[in-house]
Amino acid sequence: MLQTDDVGSVPVAWSPAPARTEFEQVIEDDRRWFAEHPDQDQYIRELCPSEFLGMELPEIPRGFRHATLVTVVSRGSNGVACVRGRRMVAIRTHGPDGRCDA
Repeated sequence: MLQTDDVGSVPVAWSPAPARTEFEQVIEDDRRWFAEHPDQDQYIRELCPSEFLGMELPEIPRGFRHATLVTVVSRGSNGVACVRGRRMVAIRTHGPDGRCDA
């Protein structure tokens, strides 16, 4: 299904079908997160193994874990995050007391 934004100027590809793969679900979750947090331009979430196909996970120091930084690249005229970028990052892990393990 092809729709346009509220002003009718930007085509938006959207499918009402449920997500079929783990990565499609992650894309939908990202879309939903930004829809629920319209004032945010970035967030960090768990890494989905299938989103960086063909890339080996780089080694990271003890006390860190892989994650994904999701960033709004472009917003439609209605302010909705319509283009998002993803980058693999390493973030510190925390123990049960909230302090860094490293």
